[in-house]
Amino acid sequence: MAALPWENQPRTQIVKCSTLEYDRARLQFMGSHMLELFEFSPRQCQWKMQGLIPSSTKSYYDFGKAQHCYTLEGAEAFHAQYEVAEGPINPKTQAPYGRDTKAYAAWLEECQATGKQIVSGSEFIQIQRMTESINETAARELLQYGLPEVTIRGQLHGVNSQSRLDWLNIDNGIIVDLKTTESLSRFEKDFWKFGYHRQMAFYRGMVQGLLLPCQRIEVFVIAVEKSEPYRTHVWNLTEATLGEAEEQIKQSLLQYRQLVANL
Repeated sequence: MAALPWENQPRTQIVKCSTLEYDRARLQFMGSHMLELFEFSPRQCQWKMQGLIPSSTKSYYDFGKAQHCYTLEGAEAFHAQYEVAEGPINPKTQAPYGRDTKAYAAWLEECQATGKQIVSGSEFIQIQRMTESINETAARELLQYGLPEVTIRGQLHGVNSQSRLDWLNIDNGIIVDLKTTESLSRFEKDFWKFGYHRQMAFYRGMVQGLLLPCQRIEVFVIAVEKSEPYRTHVWNLTEATLGEAEEQIKQSLLQYRQLVANL
């Protein structure tokens, strides 16, 4: 009989892996986004974790990854992973082919064979301005000490889980999550709508497995607009918000354990 997801698993630890490797492991480890799907539909979550539903990414997700790389890992790391280019030029119009054309698709495939992703010149300017805005706020101090893109794996309420944190200052017990938004004016509504409070509580639960039980962990969310004036705001989540979300996570994970055990 195969081991259940919470049996014979190692203690919580930081794991060195790329974003691609992390994404591939989503079928083996419960994550905050998968748990949200479980809340929405246990059956769909089960199919997803069995690989029966193909994964897909949106253009805004790809842009978000590029923006996170530049802001959190720095320009050198960004240029090692991304190429700033507009694409092939249409000789008839002397302008770049559109992204929905066969010429662009063929060019993109050739570029990606080198291992680099593509961002346009306008997207790169957008990313730079967003980073400048972030660095003009209290977010700069939060991102001064710690590590970007930290993967943690272990058990959360007995379920084999993983999280990829945007930023972790393990010495001071600080988690920072960077969000992009169309407008700060509506971000607080989106925060509750998309369950970001549960996502942050999930992260805190995973980090707690690395630390002493008595060590306090603070969670910050940085939100930056994707267009002018590129406003940035920082929230320090309260214990009341995180505590309530942690209880919801606990109940969901216990339900998941029961579901898996009965399969």
